[in-house]
Order: sequence, then C-alpha cells, then structure tokens
Amino acid sequence: MIRNILFVFLSTILLFSCSNEGVNIKGQIRGSNYDGETVYLYAIKSSDLINDPVFLAKTTVAQGDFKFEEIQNSEELAAEELPTIAFVTLFDMLAEDDSDDFSELPIATVVLEKGTVHLLFENESVSVSGTERNDKFNEIHKAITNLANLLGQKREYDELENVPVDNAGRDGIAQYQHLTQEFKNVTFDFAKENMTNNLGKFLFYSYAENMFTPAQLEILIELSDQTFKDRSDIKELTKILEQMHDAPMGLNGTPEVAE
Repeated sequence: MIRNILFVFLSTILLFSCSNEGVNIKGQIRGSNYDGETVYLYAIKSSDLINDPVFLAKTTVAQGDFKFEEIQNSEELAAEELPTIAFVTLFDMLAEDDSDDFSELPIATVVLEKGTVHLLFENESVSVSGTERNDKFNEIHKAITNLANLLGQKREYDELENVPVDNAGRDGIAQYQHLTQEFKNVTFDFAKENMTNNLGKFLFYSYAENMFTPAQLEILIELSDQTFKDRSDIKELTKILEQMHDAPMGLNGTPEVAE
C-alpha cells in the first residue's frame, strides 16, 4: 500500500516537472577555436515577423561549449507564444557598425520550444536536435549543408559543369537542380506543418517571393490562422493569387495579372 502511494506521488512529481520544462540550448563548436568569444541569441516575435529579430541573451564559449538556460523567462518573450524562430550567432546581428565581415562566422536558425535544443557547429555545417520541431527543422539545415558543399566543389572546379558526377549519375548542374528542389521541398513541408505559429509564418515571409509557387502560397495561407489571413499584406497577396486563376496566359506561359 505504502509502495503504491509512493509510486503515485513520484509519478505526479515527474509529470509536473516535465510539464514545466524550460527552454534551453546546449551548443557545441567543433573544428574551430572560438573559446572566449561571445554567442548571441535573438528571436522573431509574432508582432515583428518581417522586421529585425529581438535580442534575448548572450553567453561565452568555453572549451567549445556554450548554453542558454530558461530562455522563456526573457523579458522579450514574456507575452510571446512559443514556438518561435531564433538565431544563434557569434556576431551582433543588430550592430550599427557592419563594417566587419561576418560571413565566415557561425550562425544557426533554431526553434525555441519547451525542451533542450542541441546545437552543433562543425566546420561549415549546422545541426539541431533535441525537440520534435528541431529534429524536423534539421532537414532544412541538411539541405543547406548539401547545397553549400556542392558550391564548395564549384569553387574547386571553377564551374558546376566541371564537378564530378555523383552516385546517381548527376553532373554538377543536375546536382544543383536536385539539391535546390530538395531544399524547397523540406522548407515547404516544414512551413505547411507550422502555419499556425511563428515558424511557418516566418518561412512564408522569407521565401514567398523567390521560392514558393503560387499554388504553395495558397496552401500555406489556407492553413494559417485568421490573424495571419487578416494581415493587410496577406489580404493583398490573396487577391493577386485569385486574379492569377482568371488571368489570361502570357507568351511565356505565366498569367498576366493587371497592375
């Protein structure tokens, strides 16, 4: 009897502690020495999806490791509903002086949600894991890394045409087309699953003009919440997409939409 009571008591404690799990990031940097360098954390807020991210915290690299703990307690996130997009960088994204070249410094996009995010910078690649959405978001990081590796080969061989064929028999140009489409597919799939939160909305604004097709944009808008649909820019885009259905086809095979 006492054993059963203790079991119920301990189970209740475990459930309570799990339900109140904080938002944490444990990071590692491998392949380069950044010990003593500052790591910055920024986040996208629902009220600023198309503006600069807000600063949340900073920490220091020690023996290749760094961490951010209890991020949800940040003043900037007090009224924010998670999940949301965050950026982990080794440079100040909001610095007014942008004279320094930050292109070679590590930067990663992660999902802020309850749990511990495991972030790894290794040479020129980034990987995230540890929570359900970060595990899925890592497919985007993999696609970016694959593209970056191919472009690295392009620099080595001067042109894509000169890159050796891959295991599937694709030449450099075909590899680029395949990897680009792979990146588009995983990004669209992730956005589609998250259009009711900041993750999908941020990706929508990031790639609406240069990656998602009109049909994909319509799907994403349909899957979003009413607050997103009521935004003035989204209403205007919806009208344009509707006009494209009825517009005559131009000589290049695309709809002619009246301005």
